[in-house]
Amino acid sequence: MEVANLYSIAKAIHLIGMASWMAGMFYLVRIMVYHAMAGEKENPEREILSRQFVTMEWKAYKIILRPAVVITWSFGVMMLCIQPLWFCEETGCK
Repeated sequence: MEVANLYSIAKAIHLIGMASWMAGMFYLVRIMVYHAMAGEKENPEREILSRQFVTMEWKAYKIILRPAVVITWSFGVMMLCIQPLWFCEETGCK
C-alpha cells in the first residue's frame, strides 16, 4: 500500500474518531443535565432516575467516548509517523 493511501485512510479514521468523540461529549453533557434535573423530583422517582442516569453516563463514557479518544489519538500519531515533515514545517522543529 502506498504511503499516500495509508495516510488518507489514517486521516479518515482520525476524523471519524474525532467526530465520535465530540458527539459523545455533547451526549454526556446532556445526560448530566437530565441527571441534575432529576434531583428536583420526589424521592422514589429521584432514586430510580438517578441510578438510571449514572448507568447511562458510564455507558456513554465506556462505549462511546473511551474508544473514540483512543482511535483519535492513535490515528493522529500514526499520521505524524507517516508524514513527520509536515509537523516539523508547521511547528518549526528541526
